[in-house]
Amino acid sequence: MPPGIAYHLLSVVPLVAVVGRQHRLRGAGVTDLGRLADERFLECVPDTGLRAQVDAAFDRARARRRGVCALRSAGDLASLAFEGIGVTVVPRPAADAIVPADHADCVLRLDDPQALQPLALVHRDPAPTSPAAQAFLRLALTRLPGRGAPELE
Repeated sequence: MPPGIAYHLLSVVPLVAVVGRQHRLRGAGVTDLGRLADERFLECVPDTGLRAQVDAAFDRARARRRGVCALRSAGDLASLAFEGIGVTVVPRPAADAIVPADHADCVLRLDDPQALQPLALVHRDPAPTSPAAQAFLRLALTRLPGRGAPELE
C-alpha cells in the first residue's frame, strides 16, 4: 500500500461462473475457463478489482474470452448470464444473491483454486477526521475476526 493508506482484508471469496438455464454447461458443477472461451462473455469494466481477478484467472488458464459487454455490477453480470445473455465470472456471494436456489446448478465452481476475490476495507492512515467516518471505521474494524475496537486518532 502507498504511504498514508491502511488496508484491512475482510474476506476472500471464490470466483464462480454463471450460465443460463438452457446453457450446455448447466449442471456441470465445475468448469475450467477454457470451456468458456467461445461463449459470449459478460465482464466487469476495466480498472476494477473483479476485472483484474478475472483477467488473471484467464491468463493462468491460458484462455482467451470474447467479451461482448462490460458492466460495473457483479450482480448485473450474474443476472444477465442467468437469463442466457452470455456467461460471466463473479464472486460467489454475487451469484448466490441472484441465482435462485432451485437453479443453483447454473453456478459453476472454477477449477482454479487461485480464482479468488478479496474484500477489503481501505482508508486513510491516520484515520479520517470526520466523526461519521471514524464511527463507520470503528464499527467495521470491530467486525473483523480477531480484532477488538480500534483506537482511532
